[in-house]
Amino acid sequence: MEVRFRCLEGKNVLSTYVDMENRRILIGTLDAGLYSRSLEMEDLQKLPLPITKPIRSIVSYTLDKIAVGVDLEGVFVIDKANLTIDKQYAYNETSSTSIFTNNVRGLFVDNQFNLWVATYHGGISFQDSYKLNFDYFQHRTGDSQSIGNDVVNAVLEDSSGNFWFGTNSGVSMLSVHTHTWTHYFNRNISGEKKRDTHHCRRFARTYMGGRILFRCCLHRLEKGRCEKISR
Repeated sequence: MEVRFRCLEGKNVLSTYVDMENRRILIGTLDAGLYSRSLEMEDLQKLPLPITKPIRSIVSYTLDKIAVGVDLEGVFVIDKANLTIDKQYAYNETSSTSIFTNNVRGLFVDNQFNLWVATYHGGISFQDSYKLNFDYFQHRTGDSQSIGNDVVNAVLEDSSGNFWFGTNSGVSMLSVHTHTWTHYFNRNISGEKKRDTHHCRRFARTYMGGRILFRCCLHRLEKGRCEKISR
């Protein structure tokens, strides 16, 4: 069944989040802000929040908070119950522990409740759930033991706890057991893993621009073992 929201017609929807506890869906748009709709009633409402740029990602952050990744504006932490802003993570040139850039492409919260912020030309800004400050994973030219590119579009965690990053230079995988990087489809990095599957290379060239393509590519990489994808 197709559901159409009249006040969203003509607006570009970039992200959604279903909050089952509060029985609502949140809808992030390109340039029209953040909307909320009850799962039971036709009550679509635009939230009165100072968010004006593309909302790239909405994820559960803690038990009572969500994180909203906004291109050019950083990350907003919003209370799930009352939908008000609790804090904002933004680039601060005087701090070495803020997010590296406000150009957010995607968010991911892992099984340990750590926050991974995928950025445009800033690599990954990583927030440990205990420290709350940000560390960085960034590309180092000529170093295969770094992420393959600083334009990162997607992050996933597999059932073994490894992390996969869709970048503009293919896929990079960080092993949590060996703390080493493995790269796929990146001809500029020596030691990359070769794959001759046509579909894999086609998906890689899309740079994993969305979660569906990233899942599909990992499905190919693992030769059909979809159980490797845990989230």
